[in-house]
Amino acid sequence: MANKRTVIRLLQPADVPRVLAIYQDAFAGFPWYETLSDTELQARWKHDSEKAGFTAYVVEKDGLVVASGWHDAISIDQLRQERGNELADWVEQKLTTDPDRQVIWERELVVAQQYQRQRMATRLRGHSESNLKLSGNKFLILARIREDNIASIRSARRFGFSKTGVRQAASTKPLKHDYWYRELN
Repeated sequence: MANKRTVIRLLQPADVPRVLAIYQDAFAGFPWYETLSDTELQARWKHDSEKAGFTAYVVEKDGLVVASGWHDAISIDQLRQERGNELADWVEQKLTTDPDRQVIWERELVVAQQYQRQRMATRLRGHSESNLKLSGNKFLILARIREDNIASIRSARRFGFSKTGVRQAASTKPLKHDYWYRELN
């Protein structure tokens, strides 16, 4: 039996169509069951990939991209525009004790359905954090996780994420999204 090789690397432009297919596939399954059109996928990708500090990684297993994750740097003003006053105020208060900390928004961790429950998202998160640590800077990493996404919650807790206490209604009522954070030194 051949040895299964898994590599995490920076996203390359040629990976984008596969990453969008994974994004669409991941959201088609539990817990979202969303049908995302190609137009919606392109709009979401454009929104995320044009952000300052956009960084994306892929997991490649035996030469096939099976997962991806990306983050960007976000200012308090941008956070306020995107996520509202409550989260922006929370972050602003958090930064008063350490104003040199850069805020990172963990936008997405998506895994093709047939590769889920194999710790791909956890590996991506770990790889991303390892690379952030190499910069020598301090970060406040933010993520939004729907309350019924138990696998994502477990992964976040494994890395030391905690709830901010700020919640937002999910598109699937009555579910909520919780905002999570991690301080990375």
